[in-house]
Amino acid sequence: MRTARFARRGRGLADKAAIFLIIAFETTSFANPRRRARVKRLLGAIARDGLLIVRFRRDGEDFVFQLRAGDDGDLSVASEFIRGGYLFPGTQPAQIVDGGANIGLFAVLASKRFPDVRISCFEANPDNIATLSRNLEINAANAEVFNTALWSRDSELVFHNHLAYSGHVAEAEAATEPGATRIPAVLPRVDADCWMKLDIEGAEYEVLPALLAAGRYPRWISAELHHFIDKGPALIEMLKRHGYQTRTLPEQPTSDLVDLFAERAAA
Repeated sequence: MRTARFARRGRGLADKAAIFLIIAFETTSFANPRRRARVKRLLGAIARDGLLIVRFRRDGEDFVFQLRAGDDGDLSVASEFIRGGYLFPGTQPAQIVDGGANIGLFAVLASKRFPDVRISCFEANPDNIATLSRNLEINAANAEVFNTALWSRDSELVFHNHLAYSGHVAEAEAATEPGATRIPAVLPRVDADCWMKLDIEGAEYEVLPALLAAGRYPRWISAELHHFIDKGPALIEMLKRHGYQTRTLPEQPTSDLVDLFAERAAA
């Protein structure tokens, strides 16, 4: 079983068990809610005060993460990180922007590879900030945290926690809906040789066109593109017109969620 192969990355028996269950939860269909609930109960049983501490080795590096055992989003991003990863720039970037930092898994991975580069972590969900900060701390990541969304301009947005695993941001309205939180938003600064990672639940279609229009060109872009069938091809073409070479995984997308890696020649 592939799940068992990934579980072997755990440092101890408890870590291996936690990894096995995390991946089992993520790979179980939403059409099987009983099995998903059963896996979550097992994770809760091995957690302490609702928290899982998972230690594992990947790509020759040791990692340790704190996850909220009852949080579907934590389990989802942990499973993705353990099983997959990101394409890295071929040379060291001078700046790393982590848009949609969530609980810090990308930032920790990037800091392990480029320890001398300061990472700016932007996370819209205020509930994630404590776990994000803790994961950066216990992995000694060279990073700073901003409870700020990324958007097409500096403004204020409404964060809706219930609309997706990682939440969803939208333009602030006159009245805040129940369950929504007002948060600041910025169009990020981009320096020379910037590596920008975006996992911002659809807001990438606001941020990337605005950056290109302003002449702010990240040299490398790693992005999870949502709503790809309707919006993705136009964004890919825009990037190409601005000098980017692009790669998508899967290469021939059939779903609305696609991973993008784009690179532009050095200025």
